[in-house]
Amino acid sequence: MLDVYVVHVYGDKMSHVDKIKRTMPDKIILFANEEYDVHGIFKDFVDELYPWLIEHNKTVDILAPGFDRQINDRVFVHKSYGYQLMNRIYTVDRYSHMNFDNVHEQADKLYTLYCNRGSFERMKIIDTFAREKMIDQGIVTFKGVYYFENFNELWEYHDGSPLIDEEGYNSINNSRIEYEPNSFPRSFFRGLVDVVCESRVDYLEFFATEKTAKSLIAQKPFLALSCQHYHRYLQEEYGIELYTELFDYSFDSCKDVNDRIEGIVSNVKNIMNMDKNTLHSLVFDKLVHNKRVFENYIIDYNKMVPSVLQFVNEVPYTLHGDDYIMLQWLDYGKQHGYVK
Repeated sequence: MLDVYVVHVYGDKMSHVDKIKRTMPDKIILFANEEYDVHGIFKDFVDELYPWLIEHNKTVDILAPGFDRQINDRVFVHKSYGYQLMNRIYTVDRYSHMNFDNVHEQADKLYTLYCNRGSFERMKIIDTFAREKMIDQGIVTFKGVYYFENFNELWEYHDGSPLIDEEGYNSINNSRIEYEPNSFPRSFFRGLVDVVCESRVDYLEFFATEKTAKSLIAQKPFLALSCQHYHRYLQEEYGIELYTELFDYSFDSCKDVNDRIEGIVSNVKNIMNMDKNTLHSLVFDKLVHNKRVFENYIIDYNKMVPSVLQFVNEVPYTLHGDDYIMLQWLDYGKQHGYVK
């Protein structure tokens, strides 16, 4: 019988240290499918447990978005598609009754660009659109101004006026009403294409969140502000076909995020005068294909069952710790056939 100790990223991580030492499990697995920055999130946990790991020749495996990486010689991060379960449940399944084939007909703006959490990269792309006098061409929001002191001083081209579009937002305390990250904003289909501001922008930080998922599921052409090679990774990891009929993706290989921002804005500017029906017809087959392949990752055993979890189909085991998160994954896996 394999003893497996599970720790969830949102649980009381430090409370598990002594329990792990008492349990002496064969495997220690940390579920962090919703968070990229596991180095920082689990730092105290890893530091506290590390001497015991050395003493007993144990290792810790962390399931997280992005590529395989290593925290130290005892703690390893493994690429996980677990976040896509959330996309499947809360976006794909939620909107499975909707037909998106002709959503372009609702568009009265060129693009959408939604920013909730503040970052300098997000301010930069908005400022670049302002430089090109294109803010009014799109639906642009930026709630992050409330996170910066003297944020108005950071704008070079934008006039500093509030960028609030959603009626469900309270501009005083930034609270959200009747809106969830996996939901489509009310104005989402007013934009012909989507400029996706993803959660990570640094080298190798490939993390396709619900932001990209919404564009794929809704069959909207999109460009993403994210890490270098993000669009190439979408091709390689999900089989997404790029909208080369509309966009020049050479910016995707630029190391400097500012160069990638320039490339995105330039691409949107280049389609400014295209007829929306012509634009849609050029990429319609790809829009349908991309939605289908993104929906179907859930049945791909190699994606949904990383090597760290393959024991569930191979040997008897007992779960300890935050077993509820593992049981949720097991239940969904059984529903879709990749868990026995």
